[in-house]
Amino acid sequence: MKTERLRLKFIVCTMAVVTAAVLLSMAAALLAGGHMRRDLFRIQLMTCSVIWSCALVFSLFFSRWAAGSAERRMRYQKRAVADVSHELKTPLTVITADAALLKENCHGICDDWDRWLDHMDEECRQMTALLESIMSLAKSEEMSRSRKYWKDFNLSRAVTEKILLFEPLFYQMGKEISWQIEKNLSVRGNETQIGQVIQVLLDNSAKYTPEGGRTQVILERISRNSVRLWVNSQGKPIPSETKERIFCRYYRAEEAAGRKGCGLGLSIAGDIIHFHGGRAGVEYKDGMNCFYVILKTRQGEIRKTWESLYKAQKSCV
Repeated sequence: MKTERLRLKFIVCTMAVVTAAVLLSMAAALLAGGHMRRDLFRIQLMTCSVIWSCALVFSLFFSRWAAGSAERRMRYQKRAVADVSHELKTPLTVITADAALLKENCHGICDDWDRWLDHMDEECRQMTALLESIMSLAKSEEMSRSRKYWKDFNLSRAVTEKILLFEPLFYQMGKEISWQIEKNLSVRGNETQIGQVIQVLLDNSAKYTPEGGRTQVILERISRNSVRLWVNSQGKPIPSETKERIFCRYYRAEEAAGRKGCGLGLSIAGDIIHFHGGRAGVEYKDGMNCFYVILKTRQGEIRKTWESLYKAQKSCV
């Protein structure tokens, strides 16, 4: 968003300066007399037209260069984070294994030792989950930009399979899940990644739906070329400021502070949807927090995915 505003301000300022110069030149020509006035007016008008055109071309070129530079920095930053995460994975694996051995061999020696080793094991697990999420995010972006992984697939079946996978978990947690799936709805995209989005939304619902609460999954066609997936769960309303940032990276709402996680699940899901030219959001209605994603059913209807993702991530800044 900052880059877009900078581009607009630069173009407007450039055009204002050139327009002022044109008006001053025309005023000077009108103050002159006779043939000299007409000739001077004609020459200055042509000169100012050339200057105005050159200024417009220059401002457009500069604004595109500035926006492209910001996008490149964004890509380099993501790559650097992914590379560092990959390098940290091996030593973290060693530390986790050593902690597990210590916990197994030193259990019962001292209550303090047991508590310390439990803390070490828990922190190692959380750090491993964070690194895996970051690497998954980088891999998702790479796979989405390459459409060789895209194909037409049955979204209705994919959603149903994920629901059946999560149904025992909801039952064990004392929560109810129901679904209403329109049959034979197909979309074009990366089936593995779309499945990941469905899994993230169901997992999020399982975590934040209170015990005894209900989750409702709806898949429907909303137009000739679009389908929408709803994952609605009972619970306290999500604040407006949280709704605006809930798909941003590393963001966690206050009520999630005491829960496990690193704030990347919904971010990864949002990025995947944007890469596929779709939209993701959340609403509150009928006492339920309603997460939704909208996907296109035909490849020809899909927008420029990188531009869509770039604008979405800039809104999180």
